[in-house]
Amino acid sequence: MRPIFFFLFFVLPMSLAGQSISSESIRWRLLDLQLEFGNEQIQKLNQSSAKSELISLELFLQLMTNQTESEYDRFLQESKRLAKDFRKDFGNTSFKSSLFLFRLHMYRAISSAQFEKYGVAAKDIIQSHKAYKRMLERHPAHPLTKMARGFFAVLVKQVPDRYGKFVKLAGFDEVQEDGFRLLKSAYKQSKGSDDTLVAETGLLWVLCLWEFDPNHEHAHEAWQMLDDNKQISALALTRYVGLLSGFKSGKMDIVNSILDKMEEDDQMDRLSYSYYQRGKYRLFCREAECVDDFNRFIEKAGQGNYVKSAWLRTGFYWTIIGDESRAEYCFEQVGNQGVSLYWNDSQAMNEVLGVVRPHPKLLSLRLLYDGAFYEECLKEAEQLLSANQGETDSFLAEVYYRKARSFESLHQTAKALDIYELILRDFREVKSYHIPQSALFAAEILVEQRHNQKAISYLDLGSVTNKYAYQKTFRRQIQSLRRQLEN
Repeated sequence: MRPIFFFLFFVLPMSLAGQSISSESIRWRLLDLQLEFGNEQIQKLNQSSAKSELISLELFLQLMTNQTESEYDRFLQESKRLAKDFRKDFGNTSFKSSLFLFRLHMYRAISSAQFEKYGVAAKDIIQSHKAYKRMLERHPAHPLTKMARGFFAVLVKQVPDRYGKFVKLAGFDEVQEDGFRLLKSAYKQSKGSDDTLVAETGLLWVLCLWEFDPNHEHAHEAWQMLDDNKQISALALTRYVGLLSGFKSGKMDIVNSILDKMEEDDQMDRLSYSYYQRGKYRLFCREAECVDDFNRFIEKAGQGNYVKSAWLRTGFYWTIIGDESRAEYCFEQVGNQGVSLYWNDSQAMNEVLGVVRPHPKLLSLRLLYDGAFYEECLKEAEQLLSANQGETDSFLAEVYYRKARSFESLHQTAKALDIYELILRDFREVKSYHIPQSALFAAEILVEQRHNQKAISYLDLGSVTNKYAYQKTFRRQIQSLRRQLEN
């Protein structure tokens, strides 16, 4: 999972419980990541369920914006105390109490998974699900109940098939539900009520699509619907979610626009990851300022997440402009700085562990594709293939792979499929993740064309050759596609 995915369950006002204006104002400030101000205002409130909800939100957002082990330990201790006090003061059977406990245990589960404490995470997921079941008994038609069911329906589909029976034994009966449909329905149902409810259901819907839907356009389309609300669209969290969906769907004009707005409204410093994202954008555009953004992020993040990735990408910039000494320094820092909790940082470690550094021409091609410059990527790939002077199979396989991905991103799937099949025919023995990924993408196209048997053969090939980077993510994608074929 990626950092922003852990912002899923912000505690917002419930339409069933009358909240004071001051409480709602504090919530909006917290969602805009004005955490210091929010904390000051929370301390002025009298003890109430609303105050408990705000404290849990502030604690969670503090952890997500300062992702360190000490912050995690503090969050676990404080959230445990908060849950105990809440049950003592307000019980756990009402809809309001169940909703609070659903969110709090989900905060804990997501945080523990982030820090690879999977046993703790599993226990809290079960507690969160039990609280949701109580919500279902009392107000099954409420949009927040529907939102919770939609999330669990999405979540259980990510569990490997071999653990399916344990999921059912634990009481998760949402396996057959269409989670994305439920989340969209919850969002639409919330429209017409207060904006905070719209923000919660809408952002959860977008983030689940961003994290789990293989069609990257869907998350961006959902975010655009949410962006129509001026108050919600101005929140720092909404804008950051827009950055994520914009990157993933290749909408770099949207990314640039959001970054400008965040800079204009002084939102960049509230979430250090914003500098990382702007560094990425500027790297794709070959702008030297990307180094400043990555350095600023590293300074703010300390030894936190994405630091290794930031050092790697800084090294990429120096590589493509030909400064090998600075590039090598950055690659060395990947091994010395930060942690490897997220796949981005694990990927960074994998890329620098090898003796061979990134080939400047292949790196340039990769950045063109990652930056959604598909036409330029195709042109450069063709030039490399035409000028082939005894390049290695590994080099050629990557060039063809970027070419195929660019054609697919331009919706020219027939051309993309031809190149994927060329890679699998002529370069199958290349030891690279490009081989299993080519098999997966070819299978996806064949499924769309209803050539299911051939798609299965490529999925089998992808599973056999899945020995390199992104293994866990790849297995999840294979599993998802196989389920699609079964249905």
